[in-house]
Amino acid sequence: MERIGEYMRTFTGVKFYPYDPRTEDFVIEDIARHLALQCRFNGGLNRFYSVAQHSCLVADAAYEMSDKDPEMAWWGQFHDAPETWIGDMVRPLKHSQGMAAFRELEREIMRAVIVKFDLRPRQEPELISYIDAAICITEAMQLRDNAHGDVMQVRSGFEPLPIRIFPWSWQRAETEFLERVERYGRLRGR
Repeated sequence: MERIGEYMRTFTGVKFYPYDPRTEDFVIEDIARHLALQCRFNGGLNRFYSVAQHSCLVADAAYEMSDKDPEMAWWGQFHDAPETWIGDMVRPLKHSQGMAAFRELEREIMRAVIVKFDLRPRQEPELISYIDAAICITEAMQLRDNAHGDVMQVRSGFEPLPIRIFPWSWQRAETEFLERVERYGRLRGR
């Protein structure tokens, strides 16, 4: 069957069509590698800190804050998965009126991720949204010298989490991501 648009080649060699995401194109090793090599905050940090590590922290916090519900941890692990194939974008640009098509593309890829990895419920839980925002504040406070106030203003109503972040190398972030997928997947029993 003919695919829509152009493709990108992933780390494992898969041809991924962003405008035609299919569950068979999702390879966990691609997600781990691509997110491990992407820096949060578009690189505006004191040192490298990956989206993969961020995902691990969200998953771990979700597991603890949900009374050890592996479904919440699973959601936390994959909440930023679309960034594997389309990257991330700084918040002021991503949420601008002109980026509606990008946000819809991200949602479309996320819908396929939800099916592929059997995320339940089928929409991002409020707990994951809350933890994501709280960790964003925590990251900004600990890993930025001059802009954490901006993040706190945008994320008003959220408090930083009581964790200490020690950035991992991209290699460790990739390994930790894969280990959590195995651990939380096993806990889910699926």
